[in-house]
Amino acid sequence: MKNFGAVCDGKTDDTAAVQATYDAAAKAMYQQGGAGVVYFPPSTGYCVVTTLHIPSMGYSQGWLTSLFDNGLFVTNTIYPGNNTAFIGRTGNFAFWAPSFLWGPTAEWQKPKWGGPTSNPIVTLTGTHQVYFDGIAVADPLGIAPYLILMQNVDADGGDVTNTKFIHCSIMGNFGVIPFAPQTVVGFGLNFEDTTISGLLDIQNFGMMTYRGGYLYRAKISNVGNVNTTDFEFNDVLSEGLDQDFLTVDTSGGTVTDIILHRVRIGDPVGKVYMVKHINNTGINWLVNVKFDQIPFNCTGSGLLDPASAPELFSVVCIGSNCNQVLGEAKNTLYMFIGMPPKSPMILYGSQYIGNPLEIVH
Repeated sequence: MKNFGAVCDGKTDDTAAVQATYDAAAKAMYQQGGAGVVYFPPSTGYCVVTTLHIPSMGYSQGWLTSLFDNGLFVTNTIYPGNNTAFIGRTGNFAFWAPSFLWGPTAEWQKPKWGGPTSNPIVTLTGTHQVYFDGIAVADPLGIAPYLILMQNVDADGGDVTNTKFIHCSIMGNFGVIPFAPQTVVGFGLNFEDTTISGLLDIQNFGMMTYRGGYLYRAKISNVGNVNTTDFEFNDVLSEGLDQDFLTVDTSGGTVTDIILHRVRIGDPVGKVYMVKHINNTGINWLVNVKFDQIPFNCTGSGLLDPASAPELFSVVCIGSNCNQVLGEAKNTLYMFIGMPPKSPMILYGSQYIGNPLEIVH
């Protein structure tokens, strides 16, 4: 990268040099194939850039990989292309991140001076196969509504697919927002050992998994799609600060197949529930949630927010803690059936009215 004039002293604008480095790496990969690497070596300061467009790679070219041994100071937005990977290694231990971080990361930050913007730090528009490992993203001034934004290209399609964040720290909100209400953003979003300190806002998207790490709160919305489905929260810690952990909004259509496995709300403040369901249309869209091995005394004020629409909600609980789960849910659900004390499973909900609930021993 220094061959193209990058200084990375925290003062010089390195945008042109960094962009030229990526363009040259992509050109070489298209000519000869194989994995390409753009390396950010240790330096006296951050690389100061404005807007970067990372070229897309095809399957025949391989992955364009960025290795960071320093931080990348971003004043506007990075636009990754297809088949790109970003790996932070020995830059630092994420100054802006909480103690939930797993190890060394490279930091991508908005500046604290010099024309801050509300643009996301990372924008993924219609991309496929993008991988982040050990990247900490922060906006010290808190101006950007979303630090990372995923969006389909236009009303005709261009979905975002197969995006992964591992050992990352996102110190703000993460948005998955459709180009238009009736369009689908995409599918295949995976978080592993990652911290999100703000809202994970998912609209018109499917196949999302959050495994390990800290997540402040999440919202899953259908804003006009046929079906929004397949979400898993597994081994997740949250802190309830007057906010329910998961809000499900079916105002535009169904949201189904949600699993909460070993999700805990620690140190809640105020009225905080594990799940809240909202529907402002009067149309009976389906919701179902499976609670599995929810730790004892880790549901805040209860399993379901009483403000939820109980006639639209069904719940499945598996595990020895189901008696407690039933006790917390029965005042919210329209109808429920419990199991004997030693039974391992409870199924209860309202849409089964007129049809006996299945009981499994």
